[in-house]
This record gives sequence, C-alpha cells and structure tokens, in this order.
Amino acid sequence: MEFAKYSLIFKSTKNGCLLINTMTNSVVRFDQEHSLRLANAINGSKDEEIEGFLRSHHFLRDHTFENAFLLDKERALFHGKDLLDVCIFTSLRCNLRCPYCYERHDGPTTGDDTYIRLERKIKELSPQILFISWFGGEPLLNKERVLSFSSEMKEYQNSCSHIFKSGITTNGTLLDGPTSRSLVDCGVTSFQVTVDGPKEMNDISRLRPDGGGTFDIIMRNLLTLHKIPEPFTMIVRCNVSDQAVIDPFCDVFNDNFGNDKRFSLLFYPVSDWKNLGKSCMAKSLNIFSLNEPVLRKGLHSALMDSVNTEGFFCQFGHPGKFVVYPDGSIGDCTIKMMGEGKIEDCLSEDPEARKNCPDDDCLLYPKCFGQQCRNAERGEKICEAMRQGVIGFYQCYAEELLHEKVSLLV
Repeated sequence: MEFAKYSLIFKSTKNGCLLINTMTNSVVRFDQEHSLRLANAINGSKDEEIEGFLRSHHFLRDHTFENAFLLDKERALFHGKDLLDVCIFTSLRCNLRCPYCYERHDGPTTGDDTYIRLERKIKELSPQILFISWFGGEPLLNKERVLSFSSEMKEYQNSCSHIFKSGITTNGTLLDGPTSRSLVDCGVTSFQVTVDGPKEMNDISRLRPDGGGTFDIIMRNLLTLHKIPEPFTMIVRCNVSDQAVIDPFCDVFNDNFGNDKRFSLLFYPVSDWKNLGKSCMAKSLNIFSLNEPVLRKGLHSALMDSVNTEGFFCQFGHPGKFVVYPDGSIGDCTIKMMGEGKIEDCLSEDPEARKNCPDDDCLLYPKCFGQQCRNAERGEKICEAMRQGVIGFYQCYAEELLHEKVSLLV
C-alpha cells in the first residue's frame, strides 16, 4: 500500500488521525479504532476495507489519476485561452507616506493612449473572462478613470455574453460611501485594504503626508462598504512588524466584520520591498504562524482560502496575466516599476517558460505548479520554508478544513 505523494497524515487534536491530500484538498478524520487499523495496514497488515476507502478518496498512489488531475489543472493555468487578467497601475502617486513602502510616488499617470491600446487588445482577444485589477500608488487618486474604464469593459463583456470581474488594492482612505457604491455598480467587487494594526499602532506608520493618522477614516470607509448589500469580497490585510498587533486587531476585525463572510483577514509581515532580494522574501515565510490566531478565533481567513486553492501560484504565472505600468509598458510583476513589453505583444510568451521550479514531486506542487516568486532565478529553491509552513498550517488547522468524518467505513 503506497500513499500518494501529496498525502499527509497527522494526529488529530480530537483523537484519531487526519488525512490530507494537497492535490485534491480531501481532508478526512479517522476515529481511534480506524486509526489503529490504518496504522496496521501501513505496517503491512491486509485490510481491504481501509485500503478501498483510501483508494476511493485518492490517498493512495494512482499515477494515472494524479497525472490526469495535474495535467487538467496545468492546462487551465498555463494554456487556458479563456482568461485575460490585466493589472493596471493608474500611477505611482499615493496620498500616504508609509515609511516601508518601496514605491517612489512620482512619475507618469497612465495616459489615454495606453487605455485606448489596451481596450483595442482586449476586444481583439475577446476573452471569455476578463479580470481587471487596479493598482498603484493609490488607484483611487485616479477614481474617474477606474470607474469609466471598468464600466466600458463591463459593458463590452456583457455585450459578448462574456464575464467581467474587477478588483482594487487600495489604502482605503478614499473608499468613501459614494465611491464604494460606484465601484460595485461598475463591477469592481474584489477589494484589498491594508492597515498596520489597531489605531494606536496603525497611526504610527500608515501616515498622511502631514504626519496624521489614517485608522479612523479607513475603518469608517470599511464600515460603509460593509453596509452595501450586494456581493463583494474584502481582504483586510494587516501588516505586522510587531506580533503584539495580532490579537488586538483580531478583536477589532471580529467586533466590526466577524459576521460578514464577505470580509476576510490576512496578517502579513512587513518587508523592506525597497531592496528586492532573498532577504525580504525570507521575511514573508512566517506568514502561517502569524495567521494562526485568525483561525483559532473562528474568523474568516484569507490565508485559508489560499491554502484551499492554487494560492501559492505566482499571480502572473498564467500567460493570460500581465501588468500595465504607468509608462504604457507591460511586464509580469507588481514589484517592478516598469516593463519591457508592449500591450500589442502580450500573450506571445511560451507558457512553459514561466515555470521556474520543476519539482512535481514536492508536496506544495499542486498549490504552486512550479511557480515561485517571479523574482527568483529559474530553478532556485526558495520555497522550502514555505513548504514547511504549509505542512505546519495543515497540522494545526486541518480540523477547520475537515470535509468528512470517518467513524464507520460501511
């Protein structure tokens, strides 16, 4: 009896054991009796009932199934023609001055000609699914352009009976009631807003140019969005430079948004992104331990959503995804401030060229498909700590992922 290479077994906190498959996301719990039978089967005892259950749930090695499952996923991720995902920098300007920010807050604003060229390319490609994400700087400093282009693309996709989706990463200070309402109406329904902890900590580092704090206005705007009845998603990202912010901000989140499943919480370590390199990548690898309190307190975890999907797949690993920079060039990373390509030439790259880790035996492969950070050198192994983090995360919180309890197999 050979286990599938993406299977994990943990001791359950509720007695018995947990089995997890990182490829299929199957999670089951064996009670004590069946855990003992499982242990005996692993040690060589014949137990057709246990083995049959494991095989039917794909916990045992099945080369044909594994290869077919991964091939279907890879075709969708690397060769799918139905998705066009465009991240647009409206400019690098921002109305805040966070001391750790890597951006310059100067340079051009994305011009009319760039939007005209982009619209022409979108209509030429006519994607089944068009996703536009707005980025900056602070994209809402160019609110009218965000609203007008989103409305135009939503109307075009609807006219083709195709799907339009859009999201925005914003500091939240300009996300007032009318703006929230307008964004949702024109199809911008995925939001990410960042804070730096509760008020007393946020207002030390997330500052206006005059040195004033931002917590009260951000929370007021989030609460206004919370009142909108239409469906949307909001990731509240809390930057962490001191772990003392975590429990207090969990309480803030729970008090205001704990009952609204449209809101999810993510703690993320502050890194010095002004200096790209291995050192700042390494700082992000303790993200799993930072987010343990989110699950422990029963809050909606954005990291849990990532673990359940291809959440460690570089967002620009798909050949149908690219970034449009303020100077009109295109590239494949939001950390870079300019690209070398042209809008007219997008999607011309060999999809396989975007893989930079060939280890398909790795437990994490079904979550990243060989796509590490785009700033890593091809073949460079930067993900071991991430792999261990995923294992630790599963070990601690598999109960939260539980799909099926196995107490009787017949």
